[in-house]
Amino acid sequence: MAFETITAHIPETAKDLKLNLTSLARQNDLSDEQLNGALYVAALTCKHDELIALMHAEVKESLSPEYLSAVETAAALMGMNNVFYRFRHMVENDTYSTLPAGLRMNGLRSHGIAQKDFELFSLVASAITGCGMCIVSHERALKEAGMTEAEIQTAVRVAAIVHGLAVALSVPQ
Repeated sequence: MAFETITAHIPETAKDLKLNLTSLARQNDLSDEQLNGALYVAALTCKHDELIALMHAEVKESLSPEYLSAVETAAALMGMNNVFYRFRHMVENDTYSTLPAGLRMNGLRSHGIAQKDFELFSLVASAITGCGMCIVSHERALKEAGMTEAEIQTAVRVAAIVHGLAVALSVPQ
């Protein structure tokens, strides 16, 4: 993965992001499916249309239709859950934690890929949106599934780089 199409769009003011993105191609903590899924879920979570299109074009050939669908499911569910659970975590009223969530989340179990990978994609989305409760939950699940701190940190590094790219690509040229 060389990211030529994406790096060609990165402005000179964000050259560090270009270097960071290309360094991801040399990482060896995550499998290709995990890396590509993390890149795509991060772009979806950032909600930057140009970056989503560029990232989708970059990863679509290396991910099966099941993985693409699962990544999109993770992004959508975390888009909902991160708002809801961040509210519960931040509000100073414990009553909300005793009430049923009332949110359908069947996709958390019916996504069709390895649960560990789905948790990884959920962590990436949660890191971008800043839901502490979700970050703790997904990191714990990943550790229980046998992922190392280095693997988890690489996934969060993906989130940070892609979020930076969304910001950089939003700067008027």
